[in-house]
Amino acid sequence: MFFDMEHIQTNTAITVSKAKELLETKDISLICTDWDLPDGTGQDVLAYVKKKGIPVVFLTDHDEDSYQEQATTQGISTITLKRNFLILG
Repeated sequence: MFFDMEHIQTNTAITVSKAKELLETKDISLICTDWDLPDGTGQDVLAYVKKKGIPVVFLTDHDEDSYQEQATTQGISTITLKRNFLILG
């Protein structure tokens, strides 16, 4: 499990289809996703949840300006480079 902190319930999906399934069956309050997923992209997840108002944090290795521009125009809450990400727990 990616996050394993006390008092925080997490769900894990490694595909867009699994993420959609969880979003329909669980009460999700924050999404952390990679840009590249096996069956699509994190942008597909964002498009699916956009009307639900769930904040989306992208973790990616893509540091090109074009990715940051796409993130901004599509309403992504945060985009973070994986090499700059640290989980304390």
